[in-house]
Amino acid sequence: MMELAVIDFETTGVDPAADEILQVAVIDGRGQVLLNELCRPQRVGDWAGAQRVNGITPAMVAGKPAFAHFAPRVQELLAGAKRVLAYNAAFEQGFLRAAGIDPGAFRWADPMELFARAFGGQKRRLSTAAGLFGIRFQAHDALGDVQATLALYRALQQGVLRRIVENAGDAVLTDGARTVHCRAPGTPEDWLYAHKALGLCPLTAAEPRALVYNGLSSGGPVPCSLLGFEDRSADGDWLVAWVRADGRLIALDSDHLKEMQAAAYTPPDRPRRRDAAPRAGDAAGGAPAQLTMEALAGG
Repeated sequence: MMELAVIDFETTGVDPAADEILQVAVIDGRGQVLLNELCRPQRVGDWAGAQRVNGITPAMVAGKPAFAHFAPRVQELLAGAKRVLAYNAAFEQGFLRAAGIDPGAFRWADPMELFARAFGGQKRRLSTAAGLFGIRFQAHDALGDVQATLALYRALQQGVLRRIVENAGDAVLTDGARTVHCRAPGTPEDWLYAHKALGLCPLTAAEPRALVYNGLSSGGPVPCSLLGFEDRSADGDWLVAWVRADGRLIALDSDHLKEMQAAAYTPPDRPRRRDAAPRAGDAAGGAPAQLTMEALAGG
């Protein structure tokens, strides 16, 4: 049994009850092409709206077999995989069901859901999610889409925080009082990725957003700059960011990095990590008001 089967459809529209499949592509977890075929609709004769998106014309599918011809092979491929991947899997599942294939017979993973989980609940188009990781592909071609879906799934498996430090170079920071050895991204693109991955600017931003820090004992927000990152855990899920605020180097826990976006941000109540140190300004276990970012105890 193969590890993964990745599937994508191009269709005449988005309604499985009325629309039909124009192209089907399936690859395995190594990227090997298992199926890539154009399909002739049997009921729909014109799909001008979908054609503007996927570029598939009636002439391109004239004389091609209907999807029903490929359905047994598709079912065989998906049944032969430990896990089936599809970006926005509900879409493919709907068209499979309409073709008489029960999607409930397979174990699914949806990189769109995985991406949203990693980036604050934001569900994005495949092109946007893949672009964040530098994945380039021909969108709305079923083969290009499955290749991008697989690459995105692998990138998400690697971990969005770990990727920051693994793609960075060694850096030495100093503020006169301390010297810090950490990792710093080497290109503007990597810095932009770091800001997006940590929720410090929108996923569609062309440049990093200006940041503020509100954890100084003097009170009040001050501009700060992100300088580098330090991985303080064995498995890479605890990333510490080093920033400079008011001339000082300050270590920040990744749990709170999203709070750097606005000086007046009031964080919601949330469970404290069991290994988290008490935070300056905490009162009776509650989050301090208008806290933009907090220093990591001992940092």
